Amino acid sequence: MPKSDALPNIMPQVGSSNLKGLTLYELYHRQEVNQQDMDLLAALSAKLDCPVAYSYWVEFDQLRKRLNRAIYLKRLKLWFVDLFNGRIWY
Repeated sequence: MPKSDALPNIMPQVGSSNLKGLTLYELYHRQEVNQQDMDLLAALSAKLDCPVAYSYWVEFDQLRKRLNRAIYLKRLKLWFVDLFNGRIWY
């Protein structure tokens, strides 16, 4: 089968599960995209009563929680770095 006839991958892609090396901007971008996907899946699940869409929504909800925690930790880390870089130690 030629590549032009291949069906696209319809499974939602949540991206890499490692959030440690991402910048704050990248975390906020992932959070925004994740929220858009969750809204779409919630609308689809409500309209069609589809258990598969709901199970993917649950996965995206777990990713949302992890993203919120990663953003909190990254902001805390940046605050500590700013605090200690601004202070002169004797």
